[in-house]
Amino acid sequence: MDLDLVVDVQDENLAVLWDTLTGLGFAPQQPIPRSTALSAEALLRLAEAKNMQAFSWSHESQPFIVVDLLIGPPFEWNSDLLEKVRIFGVEVLVLRKEELIRLKRLAGREKDLLDVRELEKLQ
Repeated sequence: MDLDLVVDVQDENLAVLWDTLTGLGFAPQQPIPRSTALSAEALLRLAEAKNMQAFSWSHESQPFIVVDLLIGPPFEWNSDLLEKVRIFGVEVLVLRKEELIRLKRLAGREKDLLDVRELEKLQ
């Protein structure tokens, strides 16, 4: 199971993300130093140099649970493609299922196509 996150890649947001994920028992999958991961400029430079699309974290005691921080230039979603949901009591914006399926089909990786099949089973 994985969760894809899109955050505004700024130093302070990266610090909150790092502290939150490590506090929940997650650890980075890639050997990226904390100082690099907390610098928006350094992380974006590394992502470009390594053609890295995501910075992945796995849960230390349940490694099949993965959080991917999607890395790239900033962008804004059309509000018609988003919906608000409550996760652990916090209201967050998520992509509507149809848009997520469309994007995963475009990505075309086997992992994404498997996600498409599972998403299509949901009511």
